[in-house]
Amino acid sequence: MSPLAEALTRLEAIDREQEALARQRQALKREAWLTSGQTIGRARQLITNATLSLLSNGRAINAASLGSEIGRLAGNRDRFAEDLCDDWLNTTVEALESNGVATEESADAL
Repeated sequence: MSPLAEALTRLEAIDREQEALARQRQALKREAWLTSGQTIGRARQLITNATLSLLSNGRAINAASLGSEIGRLAGNRDRFAEDLCDDWLNTTVEALESNGVATEESADAL
């Protein structure tokens, strides 16, 4: 292999390693934000506000409608709190399904 080809191969390996490190950094940053007290508080507030909004509009409260309303209320302002709400909703539905409580129809009904 020529010196140029070897250098390009090493450069590609470094680029892949940097990309992997950048993904790891983003994952750690997200995890830190998701576990912060402020994010947890904002996520709880989003769920509360979304629930109240659905109730006041006479809409059914289920995982899909709650997730949509949380997204609408969060907008682009609070992605970490919205992600945490999504994680909570998904975990709840999965727990219901694994305990045999939820069916396809009732999985949406939290």
